[in-house]
Amino acid sequence: MKKHFLKCWLEEFDAIVAGKKRFDLRKNDRDYQVGDVLILAKYDQYKKKFLPGYVAVEVTYVVDSKFGMKDGYCAMSFTGVAQATQEMKDYYLLMIGLATNAHASKN
Repeated sequence: MKKHFLKCWLEEFDAIVAGKKRFDLRKNDRDYQVGDVLILAKYDQYKKKFLPGYVAVEVTYVVDSKFGMKDGYCAMSFTGVAQATQEMKDYYLLMIGLATNAHASKN
């Protein structure tokens, strides 16, 4: 099981949190597998900035090019929408270079 830290556009993020969307279409550049955890960060694709909001979901099924998806892409179903832990949030911020000065000074 791997953890993947990903941007999630506004409308999709809100639909996931509301329980209306239980799948995602992605470029499969990370070899997504059943059991992986996706940490989704709310991202405003119009203003190109992150907003408060993180959720964690577990991948339950993956469909790739063998099943009709465009080569290099996949569709994933997921379950278990939960608020991401502070540790996950901090790690994500570090990965994208947006760590706060307070956090950066701890290290």
